[in-house]
Order: sequence, then C-alpha cells, then structure tokens
Amino acid sequence: MLTAKGLLVARQRKGTLVQPETRWNLLDPDILKWMLERDFSIDLLIDFTEIRIAIEPRAAARAAEGATGPQRRAIVHAIERMFAAERGEEDSLAADIAFHTAVLEASNNRFMRQFTDLSETALRFSIRQTNAYKGVTRASAMEHKLIADAIVEGDPQRAARQMRTLIQAALDLLLEAAGHRPFPEV
Repeated sequence: MLTAKGLLVARQRKGTLVQPETRWNLLDPDILKWMLERDFSIDLLIDFTEIRIAIEPRAAARAAEGATGPQRRAIVHAIERMFAAERGEEDSLAADIAFHTAVLEASNNRFMRQFTDLSETALRFSIRQTNAYKGVTRASAMEHKLIADAIVEGDPQRAARQMRTLIQAALDLLLEAAGHRPFPEV
C-alpha cells in the first residue's frame, strides 16, 4: 500500500527505501492526512488552498450550469446545516465540508469529483485554522449562501466569483499568518 502511494520503493538487494516527498502521491487523502497530522505546516495549507482556488470556482460555475435537482438540493441542505450550526444546532465543520463537497459533486466533472475526498481531508485542518486566524468558531453561512444562491439561480459567473472571493479570503489569511504577502489575483 505504501509503495502504491509513492512513499516507499522496494529494490532487490537494496531493501525498501523511503522515497523523497517529491515522489509521494500528495493527491491521496491518506498521505495528506498523515502530512497534516505529523507536524502542522501552514505552507502545506497554503499549497492546498491554492489548488482549491484553481478548482472550486470552476466547480461552482459548472454546478450553476448543470447541477441536477438532487445536487442543488444537497447544496441548499448544506447551507441550511451551516445556518443551523450558527444557531448551535449542527456541527459547523461538517456542514462547511458538506457544502464544498456538494459543490464539487454538482460540477459533474469526473476529475473535480475525485477531489472531494482530498478536499474533505484537508478542509478538516484548513477550516479550523482559517477560522482561528479570523477569530471565529465557524465559517459564515451567509458568505457560502451567496455561492449557493448563484448555483441554484444558474448564474455561473457569479457562482465562480463568489467562490473565488471566499477561498481568496482564506488564502490571504494563511499567507498573512505565514508572513507572506498576498499574491495578486489572476
């Protein structure tokens, strides 16, 4: 299993060798979880958030263009859970993750859908960290609802823009906490 994940290589007469991190399958949720659990690395969270900003706005736009009724309901249900979390009736982390994975699923892009397990794993660490930097205990349901509304209303440009704004704010917090200057938006 560790060989398949790129962590080890077995060589005849040389034994089993640990591969350098550059050879690891970082898109494997297990590896990402192990990396996040071993030593906290804000740079790892920054790298992950940069990937999110490259994928999730497009996923939101695709969801706005073609999500099915059940997929739209899953997004709306996740928003309802986020508002329930603000009232103390739901787990805020689980609700936030449910929203992001529902959007990825609703993109109906087979590669974006593959990102859901990785995203869920990393978001468990990332959301807690960015909320701590913001000085809040949970993500803003209203900020997420703006994305959900755009998806439900079939407005791909607005859905992408709102998702980009949401993730960019998280990225800026992480960059600031790491002592880096925010990157200009592309």
